[in-house]
Amino acid sequence: RVCTDNPTCTSEQWEFSAPTTTTPRACRDHTTCTRLQYVSQPPSTTQDRICSTIPICNAGYYRTSAMICEGCSAGTHSNEKGQTACKACRPGRFTPEEATNKGYVDCKACQAGQHQDETGQIACKDCEAGTFAKQEAQYSCHSCEPESYQDQKKQSSCVKCDYTCPVGQSHSGCGLTQPGSCSACAEGRYKQVAGTGGCTACESGKFQPKAG
Repeated sequence: RVCTDNPTCTSEQWEFSAPTTTTPRACRDHTTCTRLQYVSQPPSTTQDRICSTIPICNAGYYRTSAMICEGCSAGTHSNEKGQTACKACRPGRFTPEEATNKGYVDCKACQAGQHQDETGQIACKDCEAGTFAKQEAQYSCHSCEPESYQDQKKQSSCVKCDYTCPVGQSHSGCGLTQPGSCSACAEGRYKQVAGTGGCTACESGKFQPKAG
C-alpha cells in the first residue's frame, strides 16, 4: 500500500476540509464578490471570503465606509437614493441642527427677511436694519431705496418716509435705518400750511426772527 501526498491549496483557495490519515485536504476557490457586493470578511487559508450586499441608502441618507446608512448632518442633504455623501445646502438655504440623522432630502429656504450667503449652513441670517429681503431663499439683503427706511431687523420690505409735518416745521433725516423727524423752520424761513412741504425763505423785504 502507498500513501499519497496531500494537495496544497493555492493563494486563491481556502482549506474547506483539513486532511486526516484517511482523507485528503479539500480546497475550494475563494468566493468572488459581485459589483453589488462588498467584502464583509476577508478570506484566510481556512476561511472563505464573505460577500455582503452593498446597502442602497434612501434619499436623505448616505452610505458610510462601514457600509451603513446614516442621515445627512445639519447643513447638508441628499435628494437621491444610493449616495455615498451628502451635498452642502446652497446659499439661501439650510438644514437645522436637529436634521442630524433625520434624513433631510431637501434644504429649507430662508424666510423673507432673512438671507444666507454661505453653503452648508444650519440657519439663516436676519437682514439688518436698513435692509430687506422680499422673497424666500435669498443670498443677500437689499438696502432700502431713497425716501424709505427700515428700523427693524428681519423685514421683507422698507417703509416709505412720511414727510408730513405741522405748520412751522419740516421733515428731515429719513433714510436707511432712520424715520427722520419734524423740526422747526430756521430763522428767516416759514411754513404756513401743515403737510409734506418744506420751509420757504422769507420774501425780499420780510423777515422771521424766530424759528418755527
